[in-house]
Amino acid sequence: MIRNKIEERDIGRKGKLLILAMLPTLFLIVGIISMMGGQGELTWYQGLSKIVFSPTILMTDFLKVGGMSAALINVAAIGYMNLAIMNHYKLKVNGVLIAAFFTLIGFSFFGKNILNILPIYLGGYLYTRRQGISFKDILVVIMFGTALSPMISEISFSGILPLGKGLFAALVVGVFIGFVIVPLSSHMLKFHDGYNLYNIGFTAGIIGTVLTSFFKKLWHPSGTCLYCLRIKQLGDINLAGHHVCRSFCGRHSSE
Repeated sequence: MIRNKIEERDIGRKGKLLILAMLPTLFLIVGIISMMGGQGELTWYQGLSKIVFSPTILMTDFLKVGGMSAALINVAAIGYMNLAIMNHYKLKVNGVLIAAFFTLIGFSFFGKNILNILPIYLGGYLYTRRQGISFKDILVVIMFGTALSPMISEISFSGILPLGKGLFAALVVGVFIGFVIVPLSSHMLKFHDGYNLYNIGFTAGIIGTVLTSFFKKLWHPSGTCLYCLRIKQLGDINLAGHHVCRSFCGRHSSE
C-alpha cells in the first residue's frame, strides 16, 4: 500500500503578506486599465479628489462619485497602506487580521477613503503611547474601528461647519474615536457576554449612536435635518439615505 505524504510548508509572514497584496494589486491594475480606456468624464486624480473630499454620508457609492479607476485606486491605496503597517510591525498573519484586512478592502468602495481613516489610526497610536504598549497590539481593533471613518468626511465636507473648523472638528472626533474604541471594546465584552461575534462593530455602533445623536441636534434654519439636506444633494449616489434619514429624524428627505 502506497501512501502519498503531503508536506505543508509555512510560507512565512512575508509570503502571506505578498498573497494578501495580490488583491489590492489586482484592483490597481484594473483601475489603471480603466483609466487608459478613458471611460468616464473625470480623470483618475479628479475622481480620487472627489472621493476624498466627498462627505461619504451613509453608503456613498465611490464608483458613482469618482468613477471606476479612482474608486479602485482608492481601494488599492488603503490596502497597501495597511499592508505596510502590518509589515512594519511584523504582525503575525492570522485569521482575525485577514478578516480585518478584507473588511477594509470591501468597505473602501463606499465610505472609507485614504483620508478619513487617518485620524482614527492617529487616535489609536496616541492611545498606545498613553498606555505604553505597541501599536501592533491594537491594529486589528483600529482596522475594524474605521467603520466610523465616514463620520470624519461628513463633519469635514458636509457644510455643517466652515471648511477650516470642519477639518479641525473632524480631526478631533477621529482621534477621539481611535483613542476610546480600544478600551471601550474590551468593556463591551461584558455587556453582551460574548454573544456578539463582531464586538468592534458593536462598539463602533454605540459610539456612532452617541455622536449621531449629538449631530442630529444641528438643524438647518429651515427646519430640515442636515442629513436630509445632504441626501437631497447627493441624489442617487446615496443608496439607503431616504430610509435611514426617516428613521433618525422622523422627516422624509424629500420635504
